[in-house]
Order: sequence, then structure tokens, then C-alpha cells
Amino acid sequence: MGKGQNNQQTQVTKAEPWAPIQPYLKGAFGDAQSIYKQGAPGFFPGQTVAGQSGYTTQAYQNMANRAMQGNPLMGQAGGEVSKMLSGAYLDPNNNPGFQGALSAAVRPITDAFRDEVMPGIDSSFSSAGRYGSGLQREAYSDANQDLARGIGDVSSNMAFNNYGMERGNMMNALGMAPGFAANDYKDISMLGLAGQGMDEYQQRIIDAERERYDYNANKDMSWLSNYVGLLGGAPPPSTTGTVTTPAPNPWATALGLGLQGASMLGGFGGMGGGGFFQSPRIY
Repeated sequence: MGKGQNNQQTQVTKAEPWAPIQPYLKGAFGDAQSIYKQGAPGFFPGQTVAGQSGYTTQAYQNMANRAMQGNPLMGQAGGEVSKMLSGAYLDPNNNPGFQGALSAAVRPITDAFRDEVMPGIDSSFSSAGRYGSGLQREAYSDANQDLARGIGDVSSNMAFNNYGMERGNMMNALGMAPGFAANDYKDISMLGLAGQGMDEYQQRIIDAERERYDYNANKDMSWLSNYVGLLGGAPPPSTTGTVTTPAPNPWATALGLGLQGASMLGGFGGMGGGGFFQSPRIY
């Protein structure tokens, strides 16, 4: 062999899709390029958020108006608290019905004084022959004091009881005021819930329209992707070719053959005990 000669064998590995599906793959990627060149689909052209219903708008407006105007019952309740702190209700005259009730309560006392007590004093002193005396005048004075004391006791008890009852009524009214204020907001809240239900329904309609739009905008590419994925499930690609290996060294080959031959000769010699070639014997 010439100097520097190095014979090598080159084996190329080539992988290709399964031959029967190659035309379909080429067509699919050609379609994909056509779809790509059309450009990305546009954004949904319609409204994406549903507008508020008239009920919702009205509910928010009512709530804002109510918050700015306040509850008149709360102002009245605050006024009653101020009166209570100032001691206005300590005067029974602030109760227009108190005087009538007091007159009705003391009437039996004054009637008894007029019809029983005074006639009794006059009769007693008249029968004793002391009518018009100083002792009779003292008896009149004592009877008048007793009458005044009795009327005063009745008045005081009624005023105390009336005041306590009135204060209890006022405290109950104060406790009820926030509830009345909350009732206003309950009506507004119910109106808002009705509007919210309508808003959610309108939003569902818009969402459905967007889903339909997105489907139509991407259906060609999605359908093509499914098709390409189906082609990818075909049998694996075939592989052909060889790998590059150096050519065999002739000298190493010859040496190997020589060693192999020597081994064989040694075996033959073993059969005779002296090798294949032996010295002649002298008889």
C-alpha cells in the first residue's frame, strides 16, 4: 500500500418519517404556513363586560343618596338623648297628659275633703257648742295640711312613675332607631341583588359570545394541530446507513494470521511428542 493511504468506510444514518405519511405531513405544514401568514386573530370586537342593569344603577344611587342624607330617625334619637342629658324630662309639665292624670288621681282626696272631712269638723264643733272657735280653725288648718300632703304624695308618686315609664319608652325608641335605619338599606340591598342577578346573566351572554368568537378565530389552526398530532402517531421513522470506521491495517492482519498459524502448528507437534519436524533416527 502507498504511504499515508488510509482507507475508511463512511456509513450515513438517515431518519425519515414513515413513507406513506410524508405527503400528508408536507400538506399539513403547507396549510400551517398559509394560516400563519394570515396573521394572528384579532381581539374580541364586542363588549367584554356587561353593563349595569337599571336596577343596579338605581340601587347604587339610592345607597349614595341615603348615605349623604342620613337617617332622620338617628337625628331625632340624638335629640332625645340631648333632652335626657339636659334634664328636660325632670319637669312633669313636659308631659301634656300628666296634669289630667294627676287631677283624676287626686279627685277622690279633694272630694272626700269637701264632702266628709270639712262637714265632719263642722258637725263636731257645732254639737260641742264650739263652732267658729279657735280650735275649729286649727282643725281646719290641720285638715288642709293633710289634704295638701295627700295631694303632694300622689303627685310625687305619679311624677316618679311617669318619668320612669317615659324614660323606658325613650330608651326603647333609641334602641329601635338603628333598626329603622337598617331597614332602609335592606330595601336598597334587595334592589341591588335583583340588579346583580341581571348583570351576571348579561355577563354570561357576553362570555358565551367570546367563546364562540375565540373558537371560530382559532378553529383552523386547532383542527390542523389535531391532524398533525394524529400523523405523529404513525409508525416510527425508518433508519438506514452505516457508521464511519477505519480500514484494517494489512500488517496487523498478517501478524495476526501468522500467530494463528503458529498456534496450529504447535498443536500438530504435540501429537507426536516432538513436533511436526523431527531429526532422523540412527538405527
